[in-house]
Amino acid sequence: RDNQEIVVVIDPSTAVPQNLYCMSYISGPTANGDLGADNMVSIYAHLLVETITNYDGRAWFRDRDNQENADLCDWNFLTTANSNIQVDKKRFLVQSLFQPGVGCVLSKQ
Repeated sequence: RDNQEIVVVIDPSTAVPQNLYCMSYISGPTANGDLGADNMVSIYAHLLVETITNYDGRAWFRDRDNQENADLCDWNFLTTANSNIQVDKKRFLVQSLFQPGVGCVLSKQ
């Protein structure tokens, strides 16, 4: 491949240099009491799914608006609680992901 992209997920609760774009999905109290870390988990999950389904920038897009599957459910957590999944003993709030024919869903464990 001749076009590799790199994404760095940084703590959005800290000072971010002006020339960096920083996404922050979650505000307020979080399940783990660490706003920065909890945001990074959600952002990482979003970017990981896009990397898997569109690793070279030419794969999975919805034609009418050029959106990747994680972008179609941006900011949609399917809950108003401060967490929606559990991994081991930790709870996290991650955005839902688009499933064709269904809409925004969360993966079941």
